[in-house]
Amino acid sequence: MSLSPRSWLLTYLLTLASISFIHSPLVLALLLTLALLAAGPVRPALLKRTLKAALPLTLTVSLAYAGLTLWQGRSPYDWLLLMNVRVLLMVFLGFWLIRRVNLLQALEGWP
Repeated sequence: MSLSPRSWLLTYLLTLASISFIHSPLVLALLLTLALLAAGPVRPALLKRTLKAALPLTLTVSLAYAGLTLWQGRSPYDWLLLMNVRVLLMVFLGFWLIRRVNLLQALEGWP
């Protein structure tokens, strides 16, 4: 059974919403591992694009957040791990979607 481009896009959007409700870095890391394994032979290219796109933003936010929380005497590590794994998973899935689906077809007929 093959999904239409619109079905892929809707599945992707529902997946992103679902991922935002997961607050366990371990579960997110397992999902990222599953996505990496499922990507197959395009995995290295997708991972490279993901890291290239996500690293500048996550590094900037992580350093700022770590500095602020350490200055306040709190530990930033739990939140940083959660946020960074979630962002990597979401960005990886986004690049995977773009590689598999023609977004113009998926959005066809929408204003």
